[in-house]
Amino acid sequence: MLNNFKRTLRRKFKLYDLKSSKEMLIMQFSLYNFIAFNSKDFYIKINNHSIPYKFKKISKNIVEAQIDKQYITKDENIIGFYYKKQKLWLSSPQGLEEKFEINDKIYISKVNKNLMLSRYKTNPNLWGDIEYNISTGSNKMLLKKRLIQDKYFYDNDEFYEITFQP
Repeated sequence: MLNNFKRTLRRKFKLYDLKSSKEMLIMQFSLYNFIAFNSKDFYIKINNHSIPYKFKKISKNIVEAQIDKQYITKDENIIGFYYKKQKLWLSSPQGLEEKFEINDKIYISKVNKNLMLSRYKTNPNLWGDIEYNISTGSNKMLLKKRLIQDKYFYDNDEFYEITFQP
């Protein structure tokens, strides 16, 4: 009985939306069992270094934090969330957006107590917009996209091989 009571009073901090804008990484969280969430007691660390962020309260149980993409520099970035000097255990729903382009690199997000942004294993050498032909099975499409050094292009959960037209 005591365990059930503790479980119902446990604070929950859930990431329910993660977006990437041109310069910011925007995260929205839903709060459960927080009596009054004070933004002055909340802070964010990337790889154990405190960083500045923008905080906005959307509603009573939804808050938004925005961090500048310039702080995401390593191949493995661990973003931790703290409230009143205690680490918040982050969780997320299924189907959350997983792939982002940050600083001209592709990152995959994963939530496991923290928010982890791992750089995708390709080494994109982006040269700007170049027209090239992408063959997808029997269909061929002419797209205006970015050239990737290893001659493969990743978009919308699919890999495409790049072939040039003479």
